[in-house]
Amino acid sequence: MDPLDVMMHVDKVKPYFQAIFSADSHEVVGYEVLGKLEIDQKIISLGTFFHDPTVQMILKWK
Repeated sequence: MDPLDVMMHVDKVKPYFQAIFSADSHEVVGYEVLGKLEIDQKIISLGTFFHDPTVQMILKWK
């Protein structure tokens, strides 16, 4: 994903909460937050944006 696309649509970035389950008790032990971008009725993961070394850290925090 082009980092410029993310910055141009930052208002459409949404958090998605994914449960983390214990392998022993099968209970929810926490959650991870995944960044998703909703454009044209498509949901796109921001994983590549966050792992892109060319994107400045300050932009990832916004």
